[in-house]
This record gives sequence, C-alpha cells and structure tokens, in this order.
Amino acid sequence: MTAELRDPIDDTPSRLAPGYMADSASRPLRLQRTLILAGVVGFCLFYGMAFAFFAPYLLLLFAIPLALLALLVIWALPAARRAPTNLLTTLFFGYIVVLVMWPNYLALALPGLPWITASRLLGLPAFGVFLVCVSTSPQVVASITAAMNNLRPLSILLIVFVAIQTVSVVFSDQKPSSVDRLIIAYTSWTAMLLMACYIFQTPGRLERWATYLWVMGILVGAIAIWEFHHKQLPWVGHIPSFLKIDDPGVRKQMMGVTRAWTDIYRAQSTFGTSLDFGEYLSWTLPFVYHFLGKAYKWWVRALALASVPYLAYLCYCSGARIALIGFLLSTALSLLFWGIQRWRRNRKDLLGPAVVFAYPAGFVGLLGLIVAVGRIRAMFVGRNGAEKDSTRARFEQVSLGIPKILSHPWGYGIGRAGQTLNWRTPDGTMSIDNYYLLTILDYGVVGFLVFWSMIVYTIFVAFQYTLKYDTEDRELSMIVPVAICLVNFCAVRVFYSNFGNIPIQYMFIGIVFALCLRFERKFAPADETRDSVPTLGRNRPVGPRPAAAARG
Repeated sequence: MTAELRDPIDDTPSRLAPGYMADSASRPLRLQRTLILAGVVGFCLFYGMAFAFFAPYLLLLFAIPLALLALLVIWALPAARRAPTNLLTTLFFGYIVVLVMWPNYLALALPGLPWITASRLLGLPAFGVFLVCVSTSPQVVASITAAMNNLRPLSILLIVFVAIQTVSVVFSDQKPSSVDRLIIAYTSWTAMLLMACYIFQTPGRLERWATYLWVMGILVGAIAIWEFHHKQLPWVGHIPSFLKIDDPGVRKQMMGVTRAWTDIYRAQSTFGTSLDFGEYLSWTLPFVYHFLGKAYKWWVRALALASVPYLAYLCYCSGARIALIGFLLSTALSLLFWGIQRWRRNRKDLLGPAVVFAYPAGFVGLLGLIVAVGRIRAMFVGRNGAEKDSTRARFEQVSLGIPKILSHPWGYGIGRAGQTLNWRTPDGTMSIDNYYLLTILDYGVVGFLVFWSMIVYTIFVAFQYTLKYDTEDRELSMIVPVAICLVNFCAVRVFYSNFGNIPIQYMFIGIVFALCLRFERKFAPADETRDSVPTLGRNRPVGPRPAAAARG
C-alpha cells in the first residue's frame, strides 16, 4: 500500500490548531496593525519636532527613550557561549584609573548634557557591557547570586537601600535633579559594587587592583608635592580650550585653596578638594601595610616601607585633618590585626600578645597627649580661627538639620540634602560637611539606618571572616585592609560629604562579597561545594562539576 504524501503546508500552526491561531488577514488584526503603525509614526514625528526645537537644552530628556530601547534590546539578547567578561574587566580597571588620575573638572561641556568626564566615558560603557554579560551569561548571574546568597543579610540591606534611593525621587522638589543623581547611583555606585563582586572572584585580580591603588597614590602624590611647593596646579594655563568649563566652582578649584586665617596651601592633586585627596590617602595606606607585612619579594616590601613616610608627608601637604585621622586609624588597626594573627599562629611568641595588650594603654596615652600637648591637640582639633570655624560650622549644620529631619523623616529625595539644608559659607557658597547628615536628609531616617547598617555589617563580616579563617593567602587576607578602609570611611565622613570617592567605597563592599565567597569555597568541605554553580574568569566552572552536568 503506497504511503500518502503530505503537503508541508498542511502542517502550519493555523491548520494544526485553528481554534488557537488568529487569522492574520482578519479585519480586527489589520486595524490593530494600522493603529500601531500610526502610533509609531506619530511618536516619531512628535519626537523629531521636539528634538528640532529643544535639542540644545533637553538632550538628556530626549535620550531617555533611546536608553529604554537599548535596555530592552539588551534584555532580549539570547544566551551566549561566551560573554564579554574580559572586556568588562578591562573597562572596570580603566574606570578606577581615570577616576583617580584624571581631574573630574577637565571635561567636555555640551549644551543640555552633563559634563562628559573621563570617568563617564569609561563608566557608562562598563555599565553597558555589564548588563550584556548579565543578560547573555547565566554563569555571570550565578556567580553574583552565589556571592550575595553567601551574605544574605548584607544583600537584603543593599536591595532595600537601592529601593529607598529609587522611591526617594517621589519626595524630591526637583525631580530632574534627583533623577540625574539616581542614574549616577545606579551606574557608578551599585553597578560598580556588582562588577567588583563578580570580577574579584577570580584569583589575582584583587592583588592587581590593590597595586593600581598603591601606584596611583604615589603618582597623584607627586603631583600634590609639586602643587604644594608651587601653590598652583600643574595644568593651570595649559588646558586645551575644549576641556575648559566656564563654571564658578571649577574656577575656584583651579585657583587652589589655602586655609583661612593663614597662607598654608592645601594640595588637592587630581581630586576635587583636598578632603577628597586626604580620604584617598587613608584608603591607600592599609594596602601599603599589607604589601609590607605579607610574603612578597624583598623589593616590594622595601617600596612599601618607603611609601609609609611618603604618604605621611602627603597627608601634611593636603592640610586635611581627615587624612591624619585616616593615617592613624590605618596604622593602628593594621598593627592590631598583625599582632592578632601573629599570636594565633605562634602561641609561644611574645610580640603578638604584647602588641594586642598594649592597645588600651596606647589609646589612653594618645588621649593624654591630645589633652596635654598643644601641638598634638592642634593637629586634631585645630590651632587657629579657621579650624575652629570649621568645627563650629559643622555643629551649626547639625543644629539646622535636626528640625528639617523631624518635619520630613522620610527624606527630601536623593541629591537634595545640600539645597534643603541651605547652609552657606561667608562667601555665599552652599555647603554640607557631614555625610551622616546628608544621608538622613536625602533618604530619611529609614534610609539612613539601612545605609549605615550596610557599611557596619560589611566591616563586621570582613573582620569575622579574618578571625574565623586564618590563612596565609595574600589575596584572601586583603579583606583586612578593605575592612580598615571602610572603618576610615565611617570616621572621616563625620567631617566630609563629597561624592567623588563613593564609587571606590562601593567597590570595597563588592570586594567583601567576593572574598567571603572565596573563603567559603576554600575552607568549606568538598560535599558542600559540590553543588555550587558559579563560574569565574572565562565562564569556566569552579571546583567539582555537578553530577548532572557530568552526566550531560
């Protein structure tokens, strides 16, 4: 019996399931397609006319539909065998270099657009590549998810704070300004945390990043020394016309700063203020102590030893008390944890416990010196009218902010703290000097508690893992200098509120996420790591392969 030939057209979905497939030639569908086409044409016509009339002044607003379309395209990308993770790493390291080494005020200023700075030229592509990696690579998502699940309370605090940042725009009286600040928070803060969480799960990258931090500290310090002795930034008078920005704040930065009541110049190097520079120095020193105390080559340790007095002199050039506070905290905490680790590894050693038990006496002795010796007291609380005025101004700001907090405990919206407080210096410059006050005015009481709980919990977890897992691994032990940097952040932010270094602070949190997961992988029993699926580097699985994957 001859088999009946079947027409392939008969297997179309409309013939197989006629009750579930609409007729494409039906009148309702044709009308629907016509309306959609008319809507798209009408939107394009309106968009084009509005762009022609308002483009020089509202370019950022017109970029929103394009940005949403780009996000939609990235979301719809199919899974790929290899995501551009190497490009992501390159952009991430390039971003930290230009963030530190290139002055933010040397930028392109086009009408209707924010300043096109070097950090944005690398930060935004890094953000886009990161979204592509997340969209196309399940391994990248699994790696970040594993790190965040390992520290679930910290992950919850982070997610809640990002939600509070987003919702705070509703309470802002200047929503465009708050939206602009929110975009910066997404792309330069939270995204950098997540990138660090993924990138530093690969061994070797954190050591390279810390080396960058150290070398850049030496380079910007050389610029600061030249500036301090010449009382002028090196590039003043040599800036190309296309990088000059006609802004009063920029002109004030280019003129340099001397402390009021004196003629003492305060070096700022490539940073926006001397306080930015001082905070960066306080973050460099813990890593210098790490390179000095671990088993590195002799010339690395010699360079680290020579860097300590060099950084101390840079703190003096900055004229920032927060640099001195950070220097002392970094030295004290680094020495304390060195003593603890030495004591744990050799119970018969006397130097380790001597260092640990000397701390209460050392702390009391330092307080006594501050009270008794005028020169030392002046280093901390100030010796002249300018420093006393600075301290008094911070108290005034807190007194002015308390009634505003009580009247709006939900906050005034992201980026609105300075305008809300409206405290001004004698020359009319608006200022807010306390980051604690800034966060509570921006995000409200709940946002303040969530943000600082996130920082304190990160410090607690980092020190907890240090004491729980005693390791000689040079890179895993970098969790100590990272935690010390976050302690410095909590201390100096009482006196300082600029946003210039905030991306690095978020990177520190991402590093703690990554290192804690690496601790668990290294010290957890084999049967606990067998089911882990995160992958690193070029999307290669880490540790034993899951049984299902092996059978496949």
